[in-house]
Order: sequence, then structure tokens, then C-alpha cells
Amino acid sequence: MDSIGNLINLFFPIATIIVIWIKFFSAKSFDKKVIVISYLLASLAFVCIALALVFSKIRIESLTKTVIYNQNLSKILVATLLILTQISIIYLFTFLFNYLLSKGVITYLLPLTGTIFSISIIVFFTFTFTLLNQSSNDTGLKSDYGVVLGAAVWSKNKPSPIFEGRIDKAKELYLKNVIKKIFLTGGNAPGELSEAETARRYLLKKNIPSGRIYTESRTSSSIEQIRFIKKNVVNSVDESVILITDSFHLNRILEIARFYNLKSFGVVSDYKINIKSSLNYRIKETFSLLLFWLFGL
Repeated sequence: MDSIGNLINLFFPIATIIVIWIKFFSAKSFDKKVIVISYLLASLAFVCIALALVFSKIRIESLTKTVIYNQNLSKILVATLLILTQISIIYLFTFLFNYLLSKGVITYLLPLTGTIFSISIIVFFTFTFTLLNQSSNDTGLKSDYGVVLGAAVWSKNKPSPIFEGRIDKAKELYLKNVIKKIFLTGGNAPGELSEAETARRYLLKKNIPSGRIYTESRTSSSIEQIRFIKKNVVNSVDESVILITDSFHLNRILEIARFYNLKSFGVVSDYKINIKSSLNYRIKETFSLLLFWLFGL
């Protein structure tokens, strides 16, 4: 499903470029340099997308085991290739469009400026979107499941403060009878207890009945967790879940849930982070959300 979404995402800019090419090639006086540059940029885009598809299908152990910023190197490589694909397409479009407007004068700086400006506008819009408050007030909310999205586990199998805040919010919702069961998600890095199991042990110490706690320890990303919930937890289209996370993370989670047609409400934890950390997290979420919107990653 994600691969089809990626192809659809690439179809429209490529189709637009093809139309412009046809218009240019039909002209009597057409600079050969433009043809060469166009083919080079298009070739770069197609090579990048081809390599991204290859690396997304094959499993290279050294890449999957190397983790940077909680993401394995394989995913980072695929994301980088897809970003290069998009940048190549945007630059090619601005290059040809600028050539058309300048009536045959080849320039390289203006298309580059246009590309940077276009990307900046997209990033700014996405960052602004992460600032929107889409959290639901727990008053009046009812659901069978409250789903805790996994987060970092520290040494000695202790949940990080952010993760602890999410777990505490789930406990609070359970004690208020907002949710009947708590579903914990998240796998583990090598040598660590899984995020889900760490959260389960934490809740048991808080006297939450074990029969009300459910876990899965196979997922390693927010997309995988939402997909798992949709496939294995929700029994009908109308059944909803409450997704428990942090304010900087919530909007991307809700976007993923909408994509997978998972009816959900978002509730944020009470854990407070300072402005610097909040900015860092939101910048990270900005690019993560962009990758999801553009490529389903």
C-alpha cells in the first residue's frame, strides 16, 4: 500500500515535467544544454527512487542493526534517497519553468533559489501543522482501548521520562474509567527489554491488573504500531481507540491513523518539556511527518 502511495505521489510531478518536455522538444530552437541537464536530473531522480525501492525490499543486517536517533540505518538510507528524488524533481521543474519564462536563457541560480524557497515553504507549513492542538479532552471520552505509543527505555529497563508520562496518562485514564484496557506497543533495541514489556512492568508496580494490560513487542516505528492496532486490535470500522502520546508527537500519529482508517482520539501526557527540547522534538517531527506525507515512511 505504501509503495502504491509513493508511485502516485511521484506521478503528478513527473507527468508535469513530461508535458513541459514535450512542449520544449516541439520547439524549433531548443538548447541542447537544456536537454542534457534535464536528462541528468531525471536520471538522478530515477536512480534514487530505484535504489530506495531496492533498499526497502532487501534486508542488509549491518544496516538494520545500526541505530541512529532511534531509527535503523536502512530506513535512514531509504528516506535520504527519497528526499534526493524529490529535490531532483523540484529542481528539474523549476529549471525548465525558469527556462520557459526567460525565453531561452539558461540560468542555474534562480532554479536553485526556487527549489530552496519551495522546500522552505513546505517545511514551514509542516512545522506549523505540528503546532496545532488536536488533543481531545478526556471528559466524555470512552473507549475499550487506550494505546500507549512506545518511547525510549533507559538503562536498567527504566522508561524514559517521556515514556513514563505516557504510561502514567494511560493509568489515569484507566482509573477514571475512560478506557477499559491498556494496550502497550514497542519493540526493543539489542540487549534491552522491549518498550511494551517495560511499560507493562511499570503498570504492574502501580497496581494495574495484569488482565487489563495487553502488549505487542514487534513494532519499531509509529507507523508499524498504528498498522498493528488497526489490524489486530480494532474489530470494526466504527470502533475507536484512544492514542496516548505527547503534544509534539500527536499530530503525526493522528495523520497516520487517518491514513489507515483507524478511528481514534488523541490524548497527550502531562509530562512537561522545556522550550529547547520541545523545539528539537518538533523539528524532528516536522521531517518525520513530511516523509510520511510524501512517501508513507
